Amino acid sequence: MSNALNAIIPYATLRMHSVNQLSNEECANAIANHLQSSNKFMQNDPTSERFRMETLRAMPQCLTVKRSVKSQLLATVNRRTKKKSISYWKWLKYNISLKIAKIWVTVQNTLLTMELWHQMIKTIESHNGSGVATYFKFLRWLLLLNIISCILSMFFIVLPQSLNQTHIPNNIKVLDFLTGSASLEHYNNKRTELYVTVIRNHTVAATVIGTLFVFWIINSTSHCWQTKLGEEIYRLIILDFIASIFGMCFQFIRSMLYKKLSTKIGKPEFNIARNTLNLIYNQTLFWMGFYFSPLISLIIVIKLIFTFYIKRYELKKCYRQPSQPWRAAQTQTLFLALAFIGMIIMLLTIGYIITNVKSDDCGPFRNYSHTWDFIINGILSLKRDSKFWSIVSELARPVTGAAIYFGTSETVYCLRAKTKASKEMLQILSNMLLLQSQDKQFLMKSFAKFANERTFVHSEMNFIQHASSTEQNHENEEIVLSRRRNLPSTSFEERL
Repeated sequence: MSNALNAIIPYATLRMHSVNQLSNEECANAIANHLQSSNKFMQNDPTSERFRMETLRAMPQCLTVKRSVKSQLLATVNRRTKKKSISYWKWLKYNISLKIAKIWVTVQNTLLTMELWHQMIKTIESHNGSGVATYFKFLRWLLLLNIISCILSMFFIVLPQSLNQTHIPNNIKVLDFLTGSASLEHYNNKRTELYVTVIRNHTVAATVIGTLFVFWIINSTSHCWQTKLGEEIYRLIILDFIASIFGMCFQFIRSMLYKKLSTKIGKPEFNIARNTLNLIYNQTLFWMGFYFSPLISLIIVIKLIFTFYIKRYELKKCYRQPSQPWRAAQTQTLFLALAFIGMIIMLLTIGYIITNVKSDDCGPFRNYSHTWDFIINGILSLKRDSKFWSIVSELARPVTGAAIYFGTSETVYCLRAKTKASKEMLQILSNMLLLQSQDKQFLMKSFAKFANERTFVHSEMNFIQHASSTEQNHENEEIVLSRRRNLPSTSFEERL
């Protein structure tokens, strides 16, 4: 860019002895006139526009001169474009492309603003940071996912069973007591606090769900154990919602004490990790109980809607703003990964129940020994000696599973190595950018210093010339006076 700039503007170097004497307006006119002689600058296309912007950015002039040059160049380009006549089809093509681009941008903006809770989440993000907004975005994503499951289950499972009246209604008992524990911990590093909270809450949730599953799988010989497991999961979901309401009441009381009595109590900070892991725990319960109780999908949707407004009210009235910023992208990726891990574990567990646990006691698959038999014989209409079944059996062998596992592990390792190399390259480019900025700063300082020296030298030379001219004029005056004294007398009396 510097070579191109020197080729276009020969005086845009350190040798700016003639430009220093010009005003900003005269300098801008001179540069604009010089640039207008180049056809590369005067084309009305993105390439020329980008070249004009880069040249103006690299020009060692003040912003006033750059703005003036830019306005003159744009005016000249527009004037020349109006003079050029284009064909009708080309004009129509340009107009259609511009209209389509504007319509597409308008549609995108409209769809973005029509997104569920868009304005509310934007308001939360502006007041409390992107980290807190990550929790609400994750809640919205889970809600939309569960709405799809709710619609499918209501239309294809719950509604047909309600019309057919083939089930016997059961009374669901409510738990007699509530238990819970919490601890207040403070870490200097927010990331350490996040990871510790993730490990602790995830371990507790996995222990609760795992214990519940193992207990009912061991006692699968009892009559209609699937219904009882669905009831237990429903109770856990309701208990979690009641606990969130009690938590809101507690935080509201604490906030009122902080405002009315004493500020020593302190306003709590919104715990992003704990609240998001509660959502993951709630979603894991849904994935586990959806197979045994399809109506849970409707309960989860209603609960998530209430949770959004409850947490929004808590955030507005009870919590203070986060003391340190969060990396929203990394936090959201971590939460999505945890949700994905929970979904995979639940799918494996449900797959084990479908293939290995008997279902001939009660339920819609009571005529089959296992649910898998209904899928193979009833839906796919396959026999044990069919070709497809033999392929599935081969894929289910431990050797095939081990090969798939090692192949997936190698792929993950390669992707991780590529990501690490990209991070190293990003660090190298960042260092290069920093060095370039330092070099530019050094050159600007050198340029300013040289310009000051040139100005000082010119002022000294002007002073010396002025002093010498003044002395010369004084000597000339003395010489003239001495000559006048030496001239002969020419008066009338002397002639007489």
